[in-house]
Amino acid sequence: MRLTASTTGRTNFVILMWLHSLAEVLNAEQALQQRIPGIELVESVVVLNTAKRVGWMLNPDSTATGAVVVPAAELAPTA
Repeated sequence: MRLTASTTGRTNFVILMWLHSLAEVLNAEQALQQRIPGIELVESVVVLNTAKRVGWMLNPDSTATGAVVVPAAELAPTA
């Protein structure tokens, strides 16, 4: 689990997870339903590829290369 957040409205909770396979999505949803009686899972969204992760450059397999991108604004001299 990467993030949980309470929101407003009928669908009032968001859960973000990083999983190793699509098969794990169903397992994770079933585990939530078993552990939280009465939960209603309204929507699932699957993102297959993360382009960036907090400034780290990524290899094609999504592992970190070790290089970190520094935003240009941080390189500019201050007046």
